[in-house]
Amino acid sequence: GSLDCKNCILGKWLYDTNGNRSLDPRIQNLIEQIKPIHEAIHASATTIFDMIENGNQEAAVDAFLNQTKTSINTLISMLDEVETIAKETLASKETQLVVVTWITLGVCCGTIVAVIVACGFMVLYIFKRIITPVQKITESSQLLSEGNLHFRIGVTSNNEIGILANSLNSSVDTLQTLINDITNCLTAIS
Repeated sequence: GSLDCKNCILGKWLYDTNGNRSLDPRIQNLIEQIKPIHEAIHASATTIFDMIENGNQEAAVDAFLNQTKTSINTLISMLDEVETIAKETLASKETQLVVVTWITLGVCCGTIVAVIVACGFMVLYIFKRIITPVQKITESSQLLSEGNLHFRIGVTSNNEIGILANSLNSSVDTLQTLINDITNCLTAIS
């Protein structure tokens, strides 16, 4: 990678101040423990490369085997711990996600059922308050058009349909009164 401890792949992850804030506190603690080991490995790599350049191959091999390799093994062990914690966290988050998914599905189904029930009640309300009274008024209007004045529209609501029913009932009463008056006048004349 890189001799600079902050530019290698591991260094970019270790020193990423934005991404590491949301990590599990145990991982954050391990990151703080890993940083000095990681920096020591990079420092020893620089020393080993300098030894190789100066022709001191044996000292470079000895430094790698006695210092750097031990630090690398320690680093690998700590990164394995990070992996274990990350897997545990992932499993926990997956379980939480499944629970939240089921809760969301339940809420959606409950909402759908509630909307269907509410629509059913709205249909019943509309049928009871509007359609049935309009049907009664229509039937009574047909009786009126046939000349039958012996009926009453039994709609007692306070909306426009009730006003229409009362108006038709008043019209029928007025027509009955007029017909009775005409019949009385014709009877008196005859």
